[in-house]
Amino acid sequence: MLGDCKIIQAGGSCFYPNTPLNHASVVMNQYYAKNGRNGWDCYFSGSALIVVTDPSYGSCKYA
Repeated sequence: MLGDCKIIQAGGSCFYPNTPLNHASVVMNQYYAKNGRNGWDCYFSGSALIVVTDPSYGSCKYA
């Protein structure tokens, strides 16, 4: 189950930068956080990374 995609829609706290890469990062992080923060929850066919620093910026807060 994903989180609330409203945050990557126009007016949402993580809409900017309005790029597929940014929006994918936010949604992948929500999935990872909601599914136990296990490495296997972050594979996404090799298109994701687990980072050790908080990627939050401005009003966009990662879980």
